[in-house]
Amino acid sequence: PRHYRLGLGATSLPSMTIRGQGKEKRGEKNKAISGKVEKSKLGSYNVKYIDEKIVARKKIEVGAEVLVTKGSHKGMYGKIVRMAQKEGSKSGSEESESGDDIELHIELLANDQLVVVSKNQVEISKKEDVAKKREKPESDPVPKSDPEHKQKKLKEKRKKELKWVSENLLVRIISKSYSDGKYYNIKVRVQDVPDKWHFAIITDSGKYIDDLAESDIETVMPERGKDVKIVRGRKQGEIGKLVFRDRKKDIVTIQLNDDEKDTYKCSQDDCCAILDHQTEIFLYSA
Repeated sequence: PRHYRLGLGATSLPSMTIRGQGKEKRGEKNKAISGKVEKSKLGSYNVKYIDEKIVARKKIEVGAEVLVTKGSHKGMYGKIVRMAQKEGSKSGSEESESGDDIELHIELLANDQLVVVSKNQVEISKKEDVAKKREKPESDPVPKSDPEHKQKKLKEKRKKELKWVSENLLVRIISKSYSDGKYYNIKVRVQDVPDKWHFAIITDSGKYIDDLAESDIETVMPERGKDVKIVRGRKQGEIGKLVFRDRKKDIVTIQLNDDEKDTYKCSQDDCCAILDHQTEIFLYSA
């Protein structure tokens, strides 16, 4: 009679032959582990060769270097300095499983600025990529002092007429490419607007920068009760007090006069915090 699961006409191999085949495979595996068999001849055995290093998988935890892959800070490298659960989030929920309920406080490699992102917005960065970001080129391909290069760069940025920038606004630099991200996410004061194409900003350290475009910056919202200037719309140029701000709905309510009923609603991009000459940027709590 035929052995179990053998087709018509099939002849079973002697048990000694089958056992021999098993020994041969085990022998190859043992040789591979000891480094005596070439990797190409081994096939798909789940083994580690003696010339290969075992690298432990890095976890997203405090001290880990990560790359932001989603959100407004996408493309920036940094180190996790703090992890915390978002307020109101529940463990075991869908948000918890996806990592959306965990806040990461990241110190950016470009300028040591702190940003907050969700856990599901980052991934462990590659060692070589982090090394490149930390490297500072010995010399620029084109010297920054070259007047022709500087003028060409300024002309490219200043093709568009300014729409909302004015003096003494508190703005945030959002360009990730300008100066290799050195000023990314930093709040600065608009120091001068000489004409409708040019403006200059000054940092809290006194650095004067005059080659940014409007697309390189964004408005900053003040705290409730502080001065805010309307920079777009039918009330453009008027100054009032911030009464209410809804981040999710992108709505800001501004009181224009002493009368509480005289209010104006606009988006967060249509108004901006304004500073007087005595207010220092680093003391501003926006």
